[in-house]
Amino acid sequence: MSEENKFLPIVPLKGRVIYPYVTATIDIGRLMSLNAVKFAIDKGKTFVAVAQKDENKEEVGEDDIYRYGTVFAIQRIANLPSNRIRITGKGLYSVRIAAIYNQDGCMFAIAEPAPAEGGEPELEEAYFRTSRYAISQILT
Repeated sequence: MSEENKFLPIVPLKGRVIYPYVTATIDIGRLMSLNAVKFAIDKGKTFVAVAQKDENKEEVGEDDIYRYGTVFAIQRIANLPSNRIRITGKGLYSVRIAAIYNQDGCMFAIAEPAPAEGGEPELEEAYFRTSRYAISQILT
């Protein structure tokens, strides 16, 4: 994780949140989000995944998204019908969005690493591993 502020494109998510260290698949169809992903592919394959406040709203602006998100690293892209894409990747770390700019048909964030609020990172990772193991036992 870089400790410096980053200028990254924003992809607003409808009805979901991406967490650090979690692999996720996202379907992208809105022009603003497609532009953000295109920029991310050209400049390091990362963007800020952030939940939007009203998942039914199609046209979102800076007041329609939360100020905390996760830097998401693109690992795989697949084309879908109707000018949509499916992205598989991994959440890297949490960020606080310090400022938002509109440019080139999408939103960009000045993102700074968000401090962990739960305590010791090693302990949180142990809890996460324990939870993941418990869930895998339930599902199998």
